[in-house]
Amino acid sequence: MRIRQAAIGALLCALAAGCSTAVEPPPPPTSETSNSAPTSADATGTAVGATTRPTDAGSSGPASTPVPTPSLSTVPLPHDVGPRAMPASDGRPMLWPLSAPTAITSSGSDVPVVYGFLDATGTLVLPKRYSSYTYCPDATGRAAYLITERAGGRAEVHDLTGKLLRRVRTPSASCAGLSHVVVTDWVEPELNQHDDGLLDFTTGTMTLSTAKNRHVTAIDDHTVNVSDPTGEFFLDLATGRRTPHPGWVLENYALREVGAPAVVPAATKPSGAVIGFLDLTGTWAVRPRYADTYGFTAGHAIVQLSEDRWTLLDSSLRESGGEWQSVEAVMRDYATGSRTVGYLLSGAAGQQLVDADLRVLVPAGPARIVCWWEADGACAVSEADGTTRLVTLPDGAATPLPAGFDQVLSRAFVADGGTDADTGIRHILALGSDTPVDLMTATSCRAAGSAWVVCEPAGPTLAPIVLDRQGRRTAYAWAGALADPVAGAASAYYQVTAGRYRGVVDEAGNWRYRESIYTRLED
Repeated sequence: MRIRQAAIGALLCALAAGCSTAVEPPPPPTSETSNSAPTSADATGTAVGATTRPTDAGSSGPASTPVPTPSLSTVPLPHDVGPRAMPASDGRPMLWPLSAPTAITSSGSDVPVVYGFLDATGTLVLPKRYSSYTYCPDATGRAAYLITERAGGRAEVHDLTGKLLRRVRTPSASCAGLSHVVVTDWVEPELNQHDDGLLDFTTGTMTLSTAKNRHVTAIDDHTVNVSDPTGEFFLDLATGRRTPHPGWVLENYALREVGAPAVVPAATKPSGAVIGFLDLTGTWAVRPRYADTYGFTAGHAIVQLSEDRWTLLDSSLRESGGEWQSVEAVMRDYATGSRTVGYLLSGAAGQQLVDADLRVLVPAGPARIVCWWEADGACAVSEADGTTRLVTLPDGAATPLPAGFDQVLSRAFVADGGTDADTGIRHILALGSDTPVDLMTATSCRAAGSAWVVCEPAGPTLAPIVLDRQGRRTAYAWAGALADPVAGAASAYYQVTAGRYRGVVDEAGNWRYRESIYTRLED
């Protein structure tokens, strides 16, 4: 498999049926305390720059003392905790996720979290009790409703004001158009053994009963594929029409991006064999002849001809773009999944970078091109002479980088450290600043949207550093971007932790919602 699995998994999870965009958990609190009123120091951030790592749960010893992080001036938090309004980019309703850890451990990296949800007014309308969530899109790809799941409970369907539309009988559910959800009884999750049915959540009636070895897969906003042991058929949710077909749809890659051709990848046998593309009339639009594929994203589908031979199908279902040893999709993440903004092609002539329409941005040659899936469609292009430039997709804009900076974290932040995205970073440069930040030690860094970068030193007792777009250290101990519900819109809000508070801020750092990290969870 040549496409980055983490990014492609997010894409294929929910191009047409929605995908969760779970926010990374904030560091857990060090102890339990009461919800006291904020002090002046807490509000301004002058006393919240450093954090401590708590001891293991159950330990009676004190939390370890943090080793001081680099001496950087800290940008104070604003005194005001408002304004509270949190509109989506299109002004329509939205539920924004807010995560909280469920336990106190010596490291926040693997702590289970629960999620609550804020509405567009900045009010917590769904309490922090859910273990996972999924946004389900309409025909344009915009988030239309929310599915939540909780350990030991039943899945729930909510509109984007927080109103409960339906409580599902099973613990697990997934999107299937604007009026249905797939209900799933898991038999053996590790082996992907499950039995599915189809629920109309507007009426509460089962359109398809749950049956042994039945699988239901969303195709678009009004079509699903139903797979039974004896064969498969397309089901039109609006008309109820069933269309049998000769293939076995690839479940993980059947969901189509908005604007993609109305075809889905399918194999000639349940176990795989040769792969082609079916149209929704139930006939082969592309006869089975490929070894592998990932379905259509944007206007193209990546297909494998044979070992180390890859190409693309265009919207007219013709092979295009040439033949390559590998083809990787470059993606940007949104609330309902990911969108392909270009492709990184590798072959005997070197690497080539193209946009989603296959327009050449960087021609094939000796340049080394790295497009980390977390970098929001930004790539590092390093030439043989040691120079590096940042290239953003889909526009192809290029920005020369200073000597020594060869790693692109996002459209706003670059770093040294060579090819390793996880360790070895010593310096960060915010492209809105002329002064690099010396992190003083080997550090793992990631971008939080375009507003901040989060760096965690390798030492277990070193406090994390969160820098803003001017390269200044903030009072935050953690930050993560909240995806806008409109595909293509940039993140406008970010979940953060700072001192004894967590909440949501806008890209200027103003609180939109704030609460104590010591607030007890409801259940």
